[in-house]
Amino acid sequence: MPMWLLWLLPVLIAPLAAIAWTAWAGRSRRPAGTEDTVEAHERFRAALSAPAPRPPARTSSARPARPRAPRPQGRGQQGPAARRSAPPPPRSRTERPRGPRD
Repeated sequence: MPMWLLWLLPVLIAPLAAIAWTAWAGRSRRPAGTEDTVEAHERFRAALSAPAPRPPARTSSARPARPRAPRPQGRGQQGPAARRSAPPPPRSRTERPRGPRD
C-alpha cells in the first residue's frame, strides 16, 4: 500500500465514524415510565431540600503549625515578571538610537 494512501485513511474513517455515532445516538428508545420519572423527581427534590451536613470543626491540635522556610537572600525574585532593582538611566536627546548596523 502506498504511503500517501495511509494519510487518506483518517479522512475516510472519521466521517464514517461520525455518521455511525449520530445514527446510534438518534435511535428511537422506549418511552420512560411515568412512575419512574415521578419517583426519581421526588427523590431529587428530597435530596435538595435536606440540609447539608456541616464539616467537623478544625481544632488547633488537629494539625500543628509548620515553621515557614526562610526566604533566600540575594537577588530576590527572578524570572520574566520580576521587577528590576533600578530603572535604566534616561537617554539624552542628543544620543541617537543605535540600530543593528551600528
